Amino acid sequence: MQIVNIAWRNLQRNKRRSLLTLLATATGVVALLAIWSVFDGNALKMIQDQSGVFTGHLQIHRAGYDRDPSLDLTFTPRDIAELDLQSAPGVAAFAPRLAGRALISSENSSRGVFLVGVHPRQETAVTTLHERITNGQALEDGENGGILIGKPLAKALKLVVGDEVAVVTQGLRGSFGSQRYRVRGIFDTQNEAADNAQVFVTLEDADELFAAQGEVTTVAAKLQNHDLSLTLAPALGGRLGKQWEVLDWKQLLPSVAQYIALHDAVVSLLMVVLVAILAMSIANTILMSIIERMREFGVMLAIGTSPLQIFRLVLYEGLFIGVLGLCIGIVLVYVPVAYFSTVGIPMGASTQAVQAMQSQGAKTTSMLYPHLAGARVLVLTGIVVFVTALATAYPAWQAARIVPVRAMQGLVGQRAVQSSSRLSHWLARRFLLLTLALRNFGRHPLRSALTVSSVAFGMAALVFLSSVGSGYFTQVVENATGLVTGDAQIQHKNFRVRKDLSLSLHDSKQLLHGLSRIPQVVAASPRIEVEASISTALQAEPMTLVGVDPQLEPQVTFLSKGIKQGHYLAAGQDRDIVIGRKLADLLGVKIGEKVVVTAANRAGFLTTEALRVAGIFDTGSHGSDRGLGYVNLGKAQSMLGMDDRVTSIALRVQDREQLEPVLQQVRTAMSHEDEIVLAWQDLLPDMAQISQVFQRALLIVLGIVVAMVAMLVMNTMLMSVLERTREFGVMLAIGSPPQAIVRLVCLEAGIIGIAGTVLGLLLGGLVVWAHLKKGISLAAHGGTAVVGVTNVVYPKIEFLFLLQAGLVLPVLVLMASLYPAFRASRLEPVQAIRHV
Repeated sequence: MQIVNIAWRNLQRNKRRSLLTLLATATGVVALLAIWSVFDGNALKMIQDQSGVFTGHLQIHRAGYDRDPSLDLTFTPRDIAELDLQSAPGVAAFAPRLAGRALISSENSSRGVFLVGVHPRQETAVTTLHERITNGQALEDGENGGILIGKPLAKALKLVVGDEVAVVTQGLRGSFGSQRYRVRGIFDTQNEAADNAQVFVTLEDADELFAAQGEVTTVAAKLQNHDLSLTLAPALGGRLGKQWEVLDWKQLLPSVAQYIALHDAVVSLLMVVLVAILAMSIANTILMSIIERMREFGVMLAIGTSPLQIFRLVLYEGLFIGVLGLCIGIVLVYVPVAYFSTVGIPMGASTQAVQAMQSQGAKTTSMLYPHLAGARVLVLTGIVVFVTALATAYPAWQAARIVPVRAMQGLVGQRAVQSSSRLSHWLARRFLLLTLALRNFGRHPLRSALTVSSVAFGMAALVFLSSVGSGYFTQVVENATGLVTGDAQIQHKNFRVRKDLSLSLHDSKQLLHGLSRIPQVVAASPRIEVEASISTALQAEPMTLVGVDPQLEPQVTFLSKGIKQGHYLAAGQDRDIVIGRKLADLLGVKIGEKVVVTAANRAGFLTTEALRVAGIFDTGSHGSDRGLGYVNLGKAQSMLGMDDRVTSIALRVQDREQLEPVLQQVRTAMSHEDEIVLAWQDLLPDMAQISQVFQRALLIVLGIVVAMVAMLVMNTMLMSVLERTREFGVMLAIGSPPQAIVRLVCLEAGIIGIAGTVLGLLLGGLVVWAHLKKGISLAAHGGTAVVGVTNVVYPKIEFLFLLQAGLVLPVLVLMASLYPAFRASRLEPVQAIRHV
């Protein structure tokens, strides 16, 4: 207990030194908890937004329904009565649903949709779709004959509230359903794919349309806490048996779960970097405090204090610093987190970045609410205590093994740096301050090594994180544009909204000829895109049918390289179709089997074609593998009555970074005002926003790493100045000008910055180089693919960034040394010489 009291008094004795160490620890804790709270708040927000609109936290189906949502897998609520959901622990509300595929038609057009029947009162307790109504009203109990449709679907069908639509479908037991509904409301979840594909009616109307006789396809539940579904779903599934499936939110929203897993992987990597820098900071400051107190420890050992007691004394001081810094950091973070968790942080355009995550997406709010979980604080507490003890152990061991006589003479903790080489003498004569700085750098090799290692580790982290981030962003764009859109497309200005075949290009051959004369345009491919359905004898699925030129298209997109079975389209093979693996699994078709494709032609009439599955592609993108089918352009033109017309021309440019100047040249080759050229950011706004969000997050992460390194260097240099107060006093007393002191301290920091930067560039470059070819597997690190990205990320070295970082980091280190240098130059010689 006496050692504990002495350790506590030692902290109070040199308040400046203790405050500096506390500041370094608290800064690390603040950075760690702030990042954790923002990422956790973002993850929680995503789960709430995505599950709140339609999926709920938990769903009950017949086994196999999630893979293939068929009306053949209906059940009655009595079949699951044994679960007693109304009184089940953790269940806040539940609602039955009946859903199936249907064709909805207006006077102008028709679309395949997923029609969902809901119980209005029960549904509002589970989801918030009723809050997304932008025009009209939500469904209500007892008021049948109304339908809710999405905003983009209403625009495509030219519908407003009050208009009438016709819905036809194949119901249960071979029945045929046909009804007319009046548009009661138009909703907007800001997810174009979901709002285009789903419509809602009352459960009674759906029951009549599908001839379901009281059967449903789904029971969705809202829980008191979304995490409860992870344990409740298996428990309920075990009670029901193998003929049922009970899915938690991770299974219902796999893309969101994958996105969060990727977030966790990024945060974990950042935690490792920041904890390592924090450990070096603590070890460095504790070691410097020991060096400053060597005479004190020598006296203690001389009067009989045991080495073990010295070790415990230093260890307790380090633990006090770590725990106090932890507490200060928690308080500093908790106050703003508590405030912003209530008022929120504006997110701007980033709010829609997760819309591409899930086909049944939700409107994300424009505010982010940080969330600081108690479990995170407990984990960080354990980490900080462990890291502090580990970082303090070596300095404590060093203090315990000093020789008392040498310590009292001030000969411990520093090394005389002498050199008789001609270079040293030449430097000494011409660059006295540089020579002194180099000698001071080598006088305490361990302290210098720790400081340089901290800078090097920070630089290596910058190189690695930036390279992985750059590679990730490149793959996001490359995969997204390479699957479907190309770098840009020429379309009728209204085609994206209406997808009407009458909105075709006027003279595609003339356009293609003009594009061939633009050097920066590598390739151009004409296309036809139309909403269609593909069916077998037992199953039908909606899809986008794309007619492409089999020779030109592979020069624009790389879908042909994704063929896993069969072969890609070939000229003259007009009966072939290529589809995604997920679509093939849903249809239950294999290579060589026939499917029937149905779509509305240019005149508005339905047309069908029997085609043979020639190839199955697997891109790793859920939407593409489930919703796309490719045929020869000539076949699409004859099937849809397009003659030689096309709906778009996809472009591949030489340098995507210089896309806008190329598009300006493309516009000069276009002669019709109703035709426009759209960049990939316009064609894939969700992907562009995702890329922007990750880039901003990466910049924040890199900024935090740089700030931690700068704080460490400033702390180290300030402690060094305090340790050498007497030395600087002597220099000032014998006539050294204050400017010389400033230059000396800045030179020492400059040596640290340059040495650490060079070492970090080499270390980070080696790590990145080792992963250039084989890549980094997200699956191996707990993550999986997200939209437009495979499971393997290939780092990309940005030499310009490395050059900028290599110049900026030493400058920041030098700037961090200005305050300690200024303090040293302001010392009073007499007081400094008397300093103890």
